[in-house]
Amino acid sequence: MRKYLLISFFLCTISLWGAPYSYLLVGARGSIFVSHDGQQWEGGVTPTDKHLISVTWGAPGYVAVGLNATLLHSANGQRWQKIEVPTSRNLIGVCYCNNRYYAVGMWGTILQSANGTQWKKIDAPTNRHLASILYNGKRLVINGASGTILTSQDGTLWEKSKAVTRQHIIDMAQHGGQLVAVGLNGTILVSPDGLEWQRVSTPHRDHLVSVASDGINVVVAALHGTYFYSTNLKNWIEVETDVPRHLLGVIYNGQQFVIAGTGGAVLPLGSNWRWDTSYLEDRNHILDISYFPDE
Repeated sequence: MRKYLLISFFLCTISLWGAPYSYLLVGARGSIFVSHDGQQWEGGVTPTDKHLISVTWGAPGYVAVGLNATLLHSANGQRWQKIEVPTSRNLIGVCYCNNRYYAVGMWGTILQSANGTQWKKIDAPTNRHLASILYNGKRLVINGASGTILTSQDGTLWEKSKAVTRQHIIDMAQHGGQLVAVGLNGTILVSPDGLEWQRVSTPHRDHLVSVASDGINVVVAALHGTYFYSTNLKNWIEVETDVPRHLLGVIYNGQQFVIAGTGGAVLPLGSNWRWDTSYLEDRNHILDISYFPDE
């Protein structure tokens, strides 16, 4: 039962990468949508009906990952091809980090690629499920189930950091000179380097599934249509939106925060932390949102 519960929460993960003004959404049943302004959306052509959970952009192109070892590559974000990978396990997170693509997933799966089309498997010092990955300028950091934190300087040799929680960690973001990680049951962790972590006390027990920062504010997307924000990582303000179900991810695009979630909901945050909710014509759940250079 725990395994399936964990998978269901990892399906809520949203990771965000790229540059301002253009957006890419992935979600349930192979859904992909692109937009130049975050308001008008066009559907992409994908060769899969599997849930797509995470998407990223790098100079060699776009990569999306999902269930049943699904990995897609695209040169333009609209037409996608399925790529064979050396695993049969669900892939949960993907990033273009330090000039390489990395995909992580169930049972300690780590994949690496230079071009997004040819992948190799990397040995991991854990068989815990892995959820997301980022590069903080000095080392790669992966988080996952039961408080798992892995770090590597070269992307090949990975080490485990000391766990400070048993809760599942779902997402990470850089905030100034710190890393902020969020997870189930209100879990928030902070670290100056990805190696040593401390748990932040918070009165909220919602499951936290995505985090983003503009360097001053931190915004966390949560289940049940709520999000939280803070300037000091100590005092958190809860905001209830008009989305009836779950907010599954948040990005900062260089100008504003954008939140996305179930039922195709997209919420750009304006001044005073207000929002203007719109919905994709296809009401499939959005499981990841990314932004990238407008060509």
